[in-house]
Amino acid sequence: MAKPKPAVGSDDWRNTNQTWEEKMMHIFRCNYGSDITIKICEDKNETSFKAHRFVLSMSSEVFDAMLKAPVFKNPGDAVLMLMNVNAAAFGLFLEYIYCKTLQFKSIKEAIGVYKIADKFNITELKNTCVNYLDEHFSIENVMECVEFADAYRLEGLKQRCVEIIQHNTGTILNESNSHTWKIEWLMLVLDQPALSIPEPELFRMITVWLNNCNAENECAKSKAQACLLPKFCFMNFKGEEFVAGPVKSGLLTKNQSLAILGHIVADENCHLDYPEGFSKNVRNLLKEVGDRKSRSKSKEKKESIHREKSEERKSVEAT
Repeated sequence: MAKPKPAVGSDDWRNTNQTWEEKMMHIFRCNYGSDITIKICEDKNETSFKAHRFVLSMSSEVFDAMLKAPVFKNPGDAVLMLMNVNAAAFGLFLEYIYCKTLQFKSIKEAIGVYKIADKFNITELKNTCVNYLDEHFSIENVMECVEFADAYRLEGLKQRCVEIIQHNTGTILNESNSHTWKIEWLMLVLDQPALSIPEPELFRMITVWLNNCNAENECAKSKAQACLLPKFCFMNFKGEEFVAGPVKSGLLTKNQSLAILGHIVADENCHLDYPEGFSKNVRNLLKEVGDRKSRSKSKEKKESIHREKSEERKSVEAT
């Protein structure tokens, strides 16, 4: 005699979650039927996530290849170890591949998730992260964003960040936030052909940063100097500015100081060779214009005034 099938209550999760998306969200939230544990090792911390092999393989060919290793062929709950991955970002990453939903709270989160999406080659998620960054970078976080865009060769995002940096250099790099600067940021800034801060002031601030950040580490200071000094546009200095700034700072050798000063004062008539590897370019000085939002509001205001005047002219012509 056949056994009767157990009654399924109306409150069963399969009934309350009717769409595929709702069911996927349920098994993600409740770890229902999970058959793999992903352990994230970050520094000395370890965080575990439950997942399903079929979801991982379905989402990424990289995961698929990893899970075909002999160690994962045995039935039961397997363990996948991932090193140097941000645990919080991985949680958001998993939520996306299960639920296709993602709500970032900061560009730091978006950058963290992008790095994981890039590691596992999930293009759609990478595009989602870049779109968020494109809409949310500002004067306050543009250096973090441009460093990331440069590292991952996201040229469109990088160029839009660079425009903000060029037109807001003095606001982005100031003494109140100098403790957050990184040498990679300063190198990106000094690579720009145009900035909105005079070269003597830029040199002064970076000199203060060099002395403060590396006060107890002469080796690190020397390396930073070697990276940064050749990128300054010393030809933007007047003679007296160069003497009061770079020469007095002691960051340049005597021969470097004499050669650069000679070119500032006499240029083509100077018989001394310009220091090898140093930039002889003249950097354009731009007017500081505020971030994208400020410029956007200004543009909207101008367009509104233009429309009003146009309508007034049409009204006069009609009468």
